[in-house]
Amino acid sequence: MIVDFFSTPRRRSLAGEEEEGEDPASARTENRGGRGCSTSSAIREAGRPQRTTLRCFHPSALRVLGMVGVGKTAITVKAELAGHGLVAVKCIPASESLARVGEDGDAPIRLPFEVLLHSTLRHQRIPRLLGVCLDGTEILMVQDYVAGAGADEGSSSDLWTLLHGGGGPARRLKPSRAAAIATDVAEALEHLHLRGVLHCDLSPKNILVSAQGRAFLTDFGCSRPALPAALPAEAAAAESPVASRGCVNYLAPEVIAGGGEACTPKSDMYGLGGVLLEMLDGKAPWSGMPDCVIEHEAGVWGRSPLDGRAAVEKCGELAEIVGALLSLEPNSRPSAAELRRALARIVEEEKEEGEEDVLLLI
Repeated sequence: MIVDFFSTPRRRSLAGEEEEGEDPASARTENRGGRGCSTSSAIREAGRPQRTTLRCFHPSALRVLGMVGVGKTAITVKAELAGHGLVAVKCIPASESLARVGEDGDAPIRLPFEVLLHSTLRHQRIPRLLGVCLDGTEILMVQDYVAGAGADEGSSSDLWTLLHGGGGPARRLKPSRAAAIATDVAEALEHLHLRGVLHCDLSPKNILVSAQGRAFLTDFGCSRPALPAALPAEAAAAESPVASRGCVNYLAPEVIAGGGEACTPKSDMYGLGGVLLEMLDGKAPWSGMPDCVIEHEAGVWGRSPLDGRAAVEKCGELAEIVGALLSLEPNSRPSAAELRRALARIVEEEKEEGEEDVLLLI
């Protein structure tokens, strides 16, 4: 079953039966309305909706296997999709009941901006959105499953679990491994920023690490368009209804002080700097402090989470990169492309010295 959605009030086109010759549980996504159409181009043409086509799965095609994670507004489970294999399913509460949607074959439906955005993203460092499932009062986002390096076969592993899971003291990554993971995330951010989109919620819990040590950026629930200055305010409201913000430990000072509207691509880079700091030091930025204290320290006093991090200071060029990313001045932070190039040099130099390209913990 194919479903068409739009980024302004959408209509759900339901033909009723599966297309002849297709497996109803197969996964396929595609873009219509012009090849190369991006979220940023749709934003620039404020009145024109972007069209995206998604596979719509029947709930019976999914068999839930276990819990993956719990967020502020959604949960993610591991499931088996008939005819496909393991998938990750993010369960988002719907703003209205979906029980009657599609009974007459053609009914209006509004999807979260996160779903519409994710459906347009095609990048090797971002898990692919396979489709959606409309189940009563929930919208289920069916995504590629990233099998991690956990003890259980096929287990999922986000970066936070890698650093802090299993009890005991927090672990640190070797500088070369931390640089490699940050390089992968920078690639994903570069893709987002080129498309005029901000992630706005960089944290270890939103970075998946595969069994091969490659990183993937996920969870676009706080994402918003990076709006051109000339774009009318009403267009911004139509395109990005999301008002939530990411974890305060990784928020840039300008976002803490000015809210989500102050977020820019350089704010995402600050968040990645916080993640890189945690990989090298084993502790999150502002570790152990309540949100209100962090907001005061970073947003009012303009203090840096780097203060007193001796483990990072020993990392040479990588320490300089972390310092630049966590700069209080947004324009002093490198872009995603600049960071990717700088980190790639460090990773390549380590490979030439013969260090294994595997997950290494201190």
